[in-house]
Amino acid sequence: MKETRITEKIIYVEPDSMARFSSCAGLMVHSKKKLFIDMNLGESDTRLMLEQFPPDAAVITHFHLDHSAWINQAETAGVTVFVPAAEASFLRSLDHLVTHTAGPLGFGEEWRVFVENTLGFKPLNHFSAYDQKTVFTEFAPEMVVMERRVIHRAIPRFIFRMTGSFFQATWDLTGSGRGTDGRIATSGIWSHPCFDWTG
Repeated sequence: MKETRITEKIIYVEPDSMARFSSCAGLMVHSKKKLFIDMNLGESDTRLMLEQFPPDAAVITHFHLDHSAWINQAETAGVTVFVPAAEASFLRSLDHLVTHTAGPLGFGEEWRVFVENTLGFKPLNHFSAYDQKTVFTEFAPEMVVMERRVIHRAIPRFIFRMTGSFFQATWDLTGSGRGTDGRIATSGIWSHPCFDWTG
């Protein structure tokens, strides 16, 4: 995995591979407490991160499997888990996930097998739902949740207000890449993080 320190408190972490929807890049936030956001680095690397750098809370931004398949590891480790309120049903029930994604397309059973056996998805039992009214003061008082409409659904957007700098973590229907100035920028067509900061 590759770590890029963005600010004193925020580290952008990229997995070794993002093949087969099994992982995605995420953030480690070191503030009042330690927060992982979308830290799905693959099953073994995620387990290692949870053991070596146990967070106080884990946040996922949306139910897409490359972002959410890891969250049951955090739940099992006793970490406080936050999921978007509008998408909690996708994370609570494999039946709901299959029925509302691949089911209507006629390959629900194949999708269920892939999601469960290949990606290791397990429904969550204990979590807190969040929306744009949620404050994370206990964990990261500088983090603000905002809502952004993408196509027909709301995507959480996290803003980090820091002395002397501004950092924005948003999620868009684009891939992530690195701009010529070293900042993480957008490119591509899939749903991955778009981060920008000034300071």
